[in-house]
Amino acid sequence: MVQPKGFWSYARGDDAHLDGVLTDLRGRIAGEVSMLLGHDVGIFQDIHDLRTGDRWADTLRAGVTKASFLIPVLTPRFFNRDWCREEVLTYMRISEENGVEPRIFPIRFVEWDEDKDCEVRAALAPFQYKDLSNWRFESDPTQRSKLLNEFARDVKARLKVDPVPRPVAAAVVEVKATGSVKLESREAKPGDAPRYKTYVVDPMHRGDFSTIGAAIKAAEPGSKIIVREGTYREALRLSKPLEIVGEGDRERIVVVTAKGDALHCDAPMARISGMRFRREAGDEGCGIWIDGGAVEIDDCVVESLSFACVAISGSGSSPSLRRCVLRQGAQHGLVVHGGAQPLVEDCEMLGNAGAGVSVLDAATRATLRRCVARDGKEVGYLFLDRASGVMDRCEAVGNGYMGVAIRTGADPVLRDCILRGNAQAGADFYRDGHGRLDGCVIEANGGAGVEVREGSAPKVMGCTIKGNDYEAVWIMDAASGGVFHGNDLRGNERGAWNIAKGAALTRFDNRD
Repeated sequence: MVQPKGFWSYARGDDAHLDGVLTDLRGRIAGEVSMLLGHDVGIFQDIHDLRTGDRWADTLRAGVTKASFLIPVLTPRFFNRDWCREEVLTYMRISEENGVEPRIFPIRFVEWDEDKDCEVRAALAPFQYKDLSNWRFESDPTQRSKLLNEFARDVKARLKVDPVPRPVAAAVVEVKATGSVKLESREAKPGDAPRYKTYVVDPMHRGDFSTIGAAIKAAEPGSKIIVREGTYREALRLSKPLEIVGEGDRERIVVVTAKGDALHCDAPMARISGMRFRREAGDEGCGIWIDGGAVEIDDCVVESLSFACVAISGSGSSPSLRRCVLRQGAQHGLVVHGGAQPLVEDCEMLGNAGAGVSVLDAATRATLRRCVARDGKEVGYLFLDRASGVMDRCEAVGNGYMGVAIRTGADPVLRDCILRGNAQAGADFYRDGHGRLDGCVIEANGGAGVEVREGSAPKVMGCTIKGNDYEAVWIMDAASGGVFHGNDLRGNERGAWNIAKGAALTRFDNRD
């Protein structure tokens, strides 16, 4: 019997929003199915099975093509993602070509609007879904285990017998030297995948193209574009799945423009790596502007003398930025707004004139991991207007204002972050600012370690707040408060606390 191999089809923006809940669920399902069947069952997931250097488009399609079963995690964002739709339709097409019944196990994770026409929704309608919409709210481990086992038993029942694919006859046209045409038939190999081209861009005309824009226009979706060292004076627009990779020193592979954005991307999925994007001074523009899709940008340098180095906007945007440097922004290093939900890892925001990172608007949620906002003229990280997000092991160092400013109803979570050497407060909560600080180090700042004012009420738990020029915690008015538990508040210039008369806050187990 052929060992089954699954494919986990999901929207990465949902997983980022839930701090990896969908990734964890995939692992639990794979383990439970493997236990019931008595042998290992792998379930392909992009963040685990894509490796550095892989051609991601080919690898994803190959994963779908080789899958003997599919698990789509159904949410509103899933149905709006071009790549999720392609995964489902590709799997069903391959099953049909191989003459086997598709084995699809849908999970209903978040409710969606039933009244909208959708090709994928219609294709999945015949398959009974498992309702796990309460999974993220269920705290009882026994109940979770029951739900997991029920789903795994359904999967096991259909995987017990491995389907035998039927070879499909394909016509091959052979043109003889005489000009006659002969039709022959052959057996197509199950899982045959299309071949995608690689193009080389070289400004010295030693490749396929001398401009990146021309290569993007000519390339078929899924193709790869290699960009050699040089200065490319053009404003790029990327709206289709492509992989664009710099060859050489990223500082010397420069896309620069004085009008518009150096790169405007709304592709459903793409990858850009090892390049430098620069927006010159002028009317408002960005080094990179993303307003849709799930582009992956890694190992790039982005600059802007106009507006922001990188701007991410729109509820359909869930890009990933990794190991990038965002520097010399005339205003922001990174600005996220309009409901976007990016994942930003191991990035540096250096010497920007405004905030290193600005997260704006109620539906906007940014996930920041191991990032550094350093030497900016204003705030390291700014959360406004009910925005939310997670900062995990991030640093704000040497900025001209606060390390982190949380204002006007914003409610992020900071875990194990370092806020050090900023000219004013380490963390400032202003005008109904909320949020939670867990296990952070807040030290050597020019103001208080934590300032709370105008109706704000954070939770500060297990933090070390020391060496600041004012108090460890300053509650500035009676309308403000919060919860402070298990913090070390010793060693600040003006002591541990400065609490306005009438302020309501909860304090316990602090060392002061």
